[in-house]
Amino acid sequence: MSKDRDKRPDAKDEGDRKTLGERLREAREYLGFSQEEVAAFLGVSRSALSLMET
Repeated sequence: MSKDRDKRPDAKDEGDRKTLGERLREAREYLGFSQEEVAAFLGVSRSALSLMET
């Protein structure tokens, strides 16, 4: 079982976070939502969402 875990990408890799953040922002913008709207839906602050997107 631990061998399967070793195959997972490193979640701390900055490239992975950047890609995820970019994808989140692009999806939000594509759907026409503001950061405030998405943050309220998720129950986080707008600044927290902004950090996720960068």
